[in-house]
Amino acid sequence: MDADGLSPDDGSAASRLLEALVAFVRSAGERWSVQRIAEFAAIAVGDRAEVGDASQYVFHRARREGYDLPPFPLAGCGEIRRFLVDEGVRNLPEWYAKIGIEGEAYVRLHEKTLVSVRSSTGMRTVLLIDGLLYDRQAGFVPLAESDLVRRLDEEELMSLMEFVLSGVR
Repeated sequence: MDADGLSPDDGSAASRLLEALVAFVRSAGERWSVQRIAEFAAIAVGDRAEVGDASQYVFHRARREGYDLPPFPLAGCGEIRRFLVDEGVRNLPEWYAKIGIEGEAYVRLHEKTLVSVRSSTGMRTVLLIDGLLYDRQAGFVPLAESDLVRRLDEEELMSLMEFVLSGVR
């Protein structure tokens, strides 16, 4: 049990945290929009939440973990094959399936934005969002540096923040 009475695996903890954040900000005298609260939360989680091209996430992760990949990783040079072997998979579809993206979602990766969240223990979770809602030139960037928060409606923002806050826990 945590000090607040929630067990670390309580699935509704993120929802309650988000609701508490909304209540706190609104009680502070200034009425903030959900977008403003999401921007605040994005700054608070820092680089633990990243946004980018779903089809490029495998290469981003490999580079972040120290593998040497050229600008075009599938050109036959570089360490993408070693990364995949080290991850215990044979190919890109298997790697994406390992992180929970398979079937139609995998086939349509090029049409999606991916949000990756890293917990305090280093575990990663991912969320796919329909559409290309990222800066194509920037690669993966922290959520606060992306313009994703400004591109989503209020309901989508609440879902995104719930996902992010539950993932960083």
